[in-house]
Amino acid sequence: MARIEEDWHQLAVSLGFKDEKDMKHQLYVMQGFSTHDLARVVGCSHYTVNKRLRDDGIKLRTRGGPVRLGKRKLSKVSDDELFALEVKELAAKYDVHPTSVWKEQRIRRKSWNKYE
Repeated sequence: MARIEEDWHQLAVSLGFKDEKDMKHQLYVMQGFSTHDLARVVGCSHYTVNKRLRDDGIKLRTRGGPVRLGKRKLSKVSDDELFALEVKELAAKYDVHPTSVWKEQRIRRKSWNKYE
């Protein structure tokens, strides 16, 4: 991997961004690039990207990905609907990963058994 760490500003301008901070904000925050993706663009390790994002005050995302996002989307689904549909159908309907549906069903079953 080429070491471009010192020349992030020049790279950002050559890619059409105002400056280094704008590039990081647009790619990481707005377009959802991962730190690994951003590291490939810049030509350094993702650890360096993490450090520079934190230095600029950009909050790093968790590693949860689609499963954690699914939990938030499924939190408002009624129990009746959650258990009435097949896992794949529910996942497609709410645009979440099937694992998220399965985990939410498992959590709710456990909470029901607690009171029985």
